[in-house]
Parts: sequence; C-alpha cells; structure tokens
Amino acid sequence: MNEFIGVIEMRQNKIIKKMMPFAIEAVLILTLFICFAAPASAEYVCEIVGGDLYEDLGDALADISNQGGGTIQLLQDIDHESDIYIEDISVTFDVNGFILNVICREPDFTVWGNALEVNGGEVLLIDTSPSEDGEFNVISYAGYGSGVYVYNDGKVEVTSATGVECGVVAHDGATVTATGDVFGSRYGV
Repeated sequence: MNEFIGVIEMRQNKIIKKMMPFAIEAVLILTLFICFAAPASAEYVCEIVGGDLYEDLGDALADISNQGGGTIQLLQDIDHESDIYIEDISVTFDVNGFILNVICREPDFTVWGNALEVNGGEVLLIDTSPSEDGEFNVISYAGYGSGVYVYNDGKVEVTSATGVECGVVAHDGATVTATGDVFGSRYGV
C-alpha cells in the first residue's frame, strides 16, 4: 500500500513540475491584464451641477468661467492651494457638507496674493447636505494678501477669511458675508 501511495505522489510531483511554468505564466498574464486593461478609477473632488465631474477644483473653475457661471458642488473635502479670481460672473459653491479651503501661498492670479478676489461678480455659498455643516474658508499667506478682496459691486459669501494684511477688504459697493471668523494681522475687515 505504501508503494502505491509513493507511486501516486511521484506522479503528482511530475504533474506539478510540468504544470508549474504554465501556472506562473497564467498568473503573470492575468496580472498584466488587470494592470493595463482595467480603467484607472478617477478621484473626483467636485462637479459642475448639470455638467462634468472634476479631479481638480482649478479645472472646474476654468470651465465654469468659460460657461459664464454656475454651481460647483463638492464631492469631498478640498484644500485648493491657489488663489481664485472671479470677474463679472456668478459662481455658487455648494459645499455639500464638505470643507473647501482656498489657500494662497504664492499668487497665481492676483497681484497682492488675495486668496479670493472678486471683481464685479459674485461668489455664493450654499450647503445642500442634510447636516449643513460644510465650510468655505479662504486663507492667504502671500505678500500683502487678504482672505477676501472684493470690489465693483461684487458679492461674496464665505465661512471664514484670514489674510496676511486683512481678512476681508470690500470697496466700491461690494459686500461680504462671513458666518465665521475673520482675521488679518493688520485689519480684520
């Protein structure tokens, strides 16, 4: 009986040795198929309501500017590491229960380093989530920057505004509503 079991084990070992290269090849082919054939899953952070999904808030802002305004809804918390400049259009941020932090360290659009600069347009804040605990915070660490700088009858709504120079600057008929803290090292408002 032991001889019979020994013969079966030898045959199994021979079969396994013959099949091993095929098994390894099948695993490698399957791995390559998964890596190259499967679509990459996108990490969408926001969408233009009634439009496209975006992996970057900057791309959504560029498109909404080209469309002449609209609503951007957050799909997750966003730390946008760039200033935002809005001119003569209406942009609504639906924070949707998430937190949007606009952080300006080195200005891209504004001369002084304002985190959010609005010239004659409006930036509105809504929260359509059931909890309504989303936030829109603007922070400038750049130059003489303000958290919010608005002029020419512009209108801005934010949760909080912090700036190196001023938290909020509004002139020439502009209005700003901040539901939270406003801070500037020189002037709050």
